[in-house]
Amino acid sequence: MKNWIEHGHRMREQQRLNPLPVSQKLRQLRAERKAKKQANGTELSN
Repeated sequence: MKNWIEHGHRMREQQRLNPLPVSQKLRQLRAERKAKKQANGTELSN
């Protein structure tokens, strides 16, 4: 069981360091939406 948990931690770390292109795009879109929301001073639905 301990090995499985350690394996999961290693895999999540690899995903964090090497994200998929779609993950990067979604992160970028969220950041743009947040910036636009702050610039407009309006609420956007999540």
